[in-house]
Amino acid sequence: MTKVFSKLGHFQSSLLSSLIGERTRYVNAGQRVELLDGIKGAAACVIVGHHLSEFSPSAHLANQFAPSLMYGIYNYGLFIVHLFLVFGGFALAMAMPDETISWRKAFSFFGIRYVRLAAPYLVMLFLLVAVSWSALGRRMDPPLIDSFHWSQWFAHVFFLQDILGYGNLSAGTWYLCIDLQYVALFLIIQASLHAVEKVTQQDFNGPVAMSVVLIPLGLVSVWYWNRVLEYEIFVFYFLGPLVLGSLIAWTLKGKISWRVLVFYAIAMAASLAIEFRPRILVGLGSGLILYACVRFWRTLPIPSPILWLGKVSYSLFLIHYLVNGIVLHGLDPWIGNSPLRAFTALPIAFSASLISAAGLYYCVEAPTDRFLKSLRKKRESNNEDGNSAV
Repeated sequence: MTKVFSKLGHFQSSLLSSLIGERTRYVNAGQRVELLDGIKGAAACVIVGHHLSEFSPSAHLANQFAPSLMYGIYNYGLFIVHLFLVFGGFALAMAMPDETISWRKAFSFFGIRYVRLAAPYLVMLFLLVAVSWSALGRRMDPPLIDSFHWSQWFAHVFFLQDILGYGNLSAGTWYLCIDLQYVALFLIIQASLHAVEKVTQQDFNGPVAMSVVLIPLGLVSVWYWNRVLEYEIFVFYFLGPLVLGSLIAWTLKGKISWRVLVFYAIAMAASLAIEFRPRILVGLGSGLILYACVRFWRTLPIPSPILWLGKVSYSLFLIHYLVNGIVLHGLDPWIGNSPLRAFTALPIAFSASLISAAGLYYCVEAPTDRFLKSLRKKRESNNEDGNSAV
């Protein structure tokens, strides 16, 4: 068995060596690209606009005032999620060590990612349930939550609501389930490769080995899984853009050849020949934008309001559904049957969401980030002290 693993390792090296060529590092782990933060903020605003056009009780009146704009936001706004998928795969590959990791470290990294996602998310869910149980929630039409069960709540706590068939209590939170599934898959592959390393006594090039595993999964996704709607609750449905983002990160870090990235992108694009899907096209376009931003425009100065919008984008993504529902319900008597007022109510609700997102960010998300960073520094310090003692 050891000989088999050794041959597989040599095969991986020879397979990728012809594709390595010259590699140049264009970005380091932990290096922020301000333009990417700005793009994420703008994309979050598009998602908020899409949900306003979908869930606003007076959307039909707003459609009468600006039919083309409302039609475009409603029908095409959701595709911007695939930008978040590409950016998410990129951020994960940038944040994780390039070398393979033990199962113990994999569990630790997963726990950190869970806390990072869950802290503001659970606060939002608590507020959502509290409002739905209040007198305000009973008067709102449509209701924020059609039904509620504690089993549904616990499914949300572990990001399993779609898999267990409960559905989501808030708009857009299905994306967080997919994000965490990709983190789990990514870490399982890294830890499994580390276990193989221990058996074979052979060190892998982490990003190269990860690419060997992820590329086939990503291509099966865009060629098959992504065309089966029943798989939409699983990460396999979305692996195409997620893997693309990770490959972009490793390419820009100089860990894999640009030829590997080009091959994958062409194979993704070719899958559109059997079924044209705008979401895949958006994913490819997002990958091109991401690569260009880091490769050519990473030092481009970004206005501070745009940077701030990117900073609070996750909190905005979480809180906007609840706040929009409350504000639009309060404005409903003022809107009446006026298309102009119905349309004007949308930016008012959006502004309230921005203010609420700032509150969630500064009160929950930012303190959570600081806590996790201090925890990581403390752990690294303890490891250094332990190594010094040895």
